[in-house]
Amino acid sequence: TALKNQELFTNGSTAPTYWEGAVTYSGMMRSQPVNGVGYLELTGYHNPVPVSGK
Repeated sequence: TALKNQELFTNGSTAPTYWEGAVTYSGMMRSQPVNGVGYLELTGYHNPVPVSGK
């Protein structure tokens, strides 16, 4: 189950901004449609990353 607001924005602390959570994807690969679900972790980026929340 996808959850909203999975970003931990630690402005002003020693910890980096961190995002983790369920993701869905869709697109094309080798001219064929692909889609699926997964788990993604992002850490150490400077600003919050905009995500669609779908």
